[in-house]
Amino acid sequence: MARLILIGLFLLCTLNASASVVKVTKSSDGWRLLVDGQPYFVKGVSYVVSKVSESAHDHTMRDWAIVDDDHDSTNDFAEGAWVDANRNNQRDPDENAVGDFQLLKDMGVNTIRLYHHSSDDPALIALTPQQPLIHNAPNKELYRKLFDQYGIRIIMGDLLGAYAVGSGADWNAGTDYRDPTQRANMLKSVEVMVQDFKDEPYLLMWVLGNENNMQHSFTQTNSQEYPEAFAKFVNEAARLIHKLDPHHPVCLVNAETQSLWSITENMRPTSISSASTATAI
Repeated sequence: MARLILIGLFLLCTLNASASVVKVTKSSDGWRLLVDGQPYFVKGVSYVVSKVSESAHDHTMRDWAIVDDDHDSTNDFAEGAWVDANRNNQRDPDENAVGDFQLLKDMGVNTIRLYHHSSDDPALIALTPQQPLIHNAPNKELYRKLFDQYGIRIIMGDLLGAYAVGSGADWNAGTDYRDPTQRANMLKSVEVMVQDFKDEPYLLMWVLGNENNMQHSFTQTNSQEYPEAFAKFVNEAARLIHKLDPHHPVCLVNAETQSLWSITENMRPTSISSASTATAI
């Protein structure tokens, strides 16, 4: 299970009135996540959906947030999903559309994790020429509906080179955290993400990576071979985010407790709690 490493570096400045102020604080009873001063307990899922036969590996997977194949002006996943109650692998007349957003709410979910790489920004398109199906603007209207009507916030992420996304690296070679050009590419991707979403009301926090510390064959990076280079780059990316947006924390998705020693040594932790769930630094 992926672990979240919370990186709390906060500054004071004026915030767009539509966005929330989110902080990680420590008191005598432990760590807390506060949204506009109120405790917030994340009950979430990583939300990634696709139509049958679509695959990120062969670049046929679209941005789910813009899919409307039946042309009814509603999103096929968010509002058109239905429950196969009798599990016969087909939609029967009595199986009405419910929508994933309502199903998530019914589950008690208050947060989902997404990644921002579907974008019409030329800087990001240049880094994903092999994935034309995600060269579209993010559907912020749908994300706002998720929050306004269903009360669900978003942890917005950048893969930080996982699966060679955002680094400009060749898939087989994978992302190299020692390469200055690739690091610059990834920082640009992070910057685009923050500028796109920092003032959105549904934003809870930022997330970097997706178990990038696993071996190369899992996430196409060399972070396991060069954990110090990876940790220092994560620190650089986190500091960039806090410079652009001091009002939302930053998380690192780490695989189990692998390489935590490098994270703590190279990210100047101010305090450390149990690494078994979340470490605040």
